[in-house]
Amino acid sequence: MTYEMQKAYAEVYEILHQMPQEYIRKIPKKMIEMLGKEKLKNYEIELNKENLVDASRLTKTTMAILAMFQYQYWCPNEKIKQELYQIYLKNEEIYQKELREKYNPNEIFKEKKLNQPREELQIVPYKESIFTKLRDFIQRIFHKNKTH
Repeated sequence: MTYEMQKAYAEVYEILHQMPQEYIRKIPKKMIEMLGKEKLKNYEIELNKENLVDASRLTKTTMAILAMFQYQYWCPNEKIKQELYQIYLKNEEIYQKELREKYNPNEIFKEKKLNQPREELQIVPYKESIFTKLRDFIQRIFHKNKTH
């Protein structure tokens, strides 16, 4: 398990223990036990008591886990669940678009070509060195002597 996941589990675990019991009862006990078991030990979490889900204090992974809990366990009805699903889809599309723009190979290479001076390539004629000629000559002599 990664450090980032253990940290997120610790944050989620602490947030859940600050929430009303009506929310905690909707989450499977095994899920809460797993969070407690896998969380980062000795991690001091500074929660905003007025806003437990303060994104400026929590990791993105924590926010994703809480969003999953919201969708999976805390939506009061199917209509709100569908609206939330549409929001998540739209956010995912925006995220994927940003990734494509940031890591577009065509743009990366285009920028690289513009910034670097173009190298001229030339064909260099192959010239056999004197040592290679001497080696080949000696090998031919010995090869002829072996065949006679």
